[in-house]
Amino acid sequence: MWTTLLRGETWRGRMVNRRKNGSLYITEYVISLVRDERDRTCYYAAVARDITDELQASHLLAQA
Repeated sequence: MWTTLLRGETWRGRMVNRRKNGSLYITEYVISLVRDERDRTCYYAAVARDITDELQASHLLAQA
């Protein structure tokens, strides 16, 4: 992830996270650099989406 971001590119990928109750869930991320007028990195913008239910449904469909 950091290698891609440090090259100035958008990173897309999945990560496993843990809820407060201890259960795991899978999140799909898109992370991009936000630059100022001098092309300096100001911060990173991230969009995350929980895809756990989608993956489980896809797995069940493949088994059927």
